[in-house]
Amino acid sequence: MPQAPETIFTSYPETSLLSISNTSLQQMSSNVFTNALKLTNLLIQYGNLTTINNRTFSNCVKLQSLQIVRQQLTSIDVMAFQGLMELQNLYLNENQLTSLHPLVFSVLPKLTYFSIEDNLLTTIDSQQFVNNPKLYSFICSGNQIKTLPNDLFQAQGSLASFYAKKNQLVTVQSYGASYVDASLNKLRNFTVTSGERTIHIENNFIRKIICGSTNITVQRLYADNNLLTNFLCIRDMESLTDLSVLNNKMLKPTKKAFLKLTKLRNFSMYNMTRFSMIPAKVFTPLTSLSNLRVDRLAAYKNLNITLPNISILALTTNNWNCTYLSFVNSLMKSQRVSLLFNIASERSRCQL
Repeated sequence: MPQAPETIFTSYPETSLLSISNTSLQQMSSNVFTNALKLTNLLIQYGNLTTINNRTFSNCVKLQSLQIVRQQLTSIDVMAFQGLMELQNLYLNENQLTSLHPLVFSVLPKLTYFSIEDNLLTTIDSQQFVNNPKLYSFICSGNQIKTLPNDLFQAQGSLASFYAKKNQLVTVQSYGASYVDASLNKLRNFTVTSGERTIHIENNFIRKIICGSTNITVQRLYADNNLLTNFLCIRDMESLTDLSVLNNKMLKPTKKAFLKLTKLRNFSMYNMTRFSMIPAKVFTPLTSLSNLRVDRLAAYKNLNITLPNISILALTTNNWNCTYLSFVNSLMKSQRVSLLFNIASERSRCQL
C-alpha cells in the first residue's frame, strides 16, 4: 500500500481514533482526511513515509494527538500541519530528520507536548517554538545536536520537562524545566538554577556543578560517571532527597560537606578514585538518610548512632574483617537494616 486509501473517512465519518501500522505506506495525501472531521487521535507507524506535504492534515480540525513514528521521514513541508488548531501532542520519533523549518510548528497554537526523539538533528532554530506558548514538554533525545539556542523557549518562559539525553551537547541549560535529562552528552559543566526538581546528568565529562541561583530547590540529582572532584555546590542544595555521584573523582568529604543536606534520604557515592577510607561520622548531619551506598567506609561501630534511620546499606570495596562483619550483622538484626555487598567468602569464614 504505497498510498493511503482515500475512502477511509468516507465510509467511516464517525472515526475518532485511527492507527495505520506496519504498511509500505510512502505517501499521505490530504484527500485521505477530507471527511475526518471527528478524528482526535492519529497514529502512523512502521512505514516508509519520507515527507509530509503541505496541508496534509488540514481537514483534521479536531485532531489532538498525532504520532508519525518509525518512518523514513527526511523532510516536512513548512505548512504540513496547517489546520491543526487543536493539536496538543506531536510525536515524530524514530525518523531520519536532519533539520526542521523554523516555522513548521507556527500553526500549532495549542501544542503542549513535542517529541522528536531518535532522529538526526544537529541543531534547532531559536524561532522554532515562538508560536507555541503552551509547550511544556520537549524531548529531543537520541539526536546529534551540538548546540541549543539560549532563547529556544522564550515564548514559554519555562518548561515542565526537558529531555536532551544522548546527543553531542557540550553545554546546555535547563530552560527552567522542573525535570531535566541531559545525560550521555559531552558536558563539561552544568549550572543548577531555581526551577529544577530532578536533574539527570550522568555519563558526561562534568568537572564542576555551578550554582546559578541563591534559591536552589533541586530534590533529585543524578551525576554518576563524571569527573566531579568536590561537593562545593552540592553542599548548598538543602532540598536534596536523592543524590547519586557514583564513579567520580571526589576528594574525601568532610562533615562540613553534608551539614545542610538534612532532607537527604537516598545517597550513593561508591567507586570513588581519590580517597581511601571515609569515617562514618562524616554522615552525621544526614539525619533523614535511609539508603546509603558507599565504599571504603570505616568506623562501623558508631553507625547505628550516626544513621538512626538507615534501612538499606550497600557496602563495596571495604576493609572487611570478622569484627566489622559481626557488628554489621548485629546492626541488621537490631535496626532491620538490609545489607547489600559481595563478600560470600568472608561471610563463610566469619560464620555470621
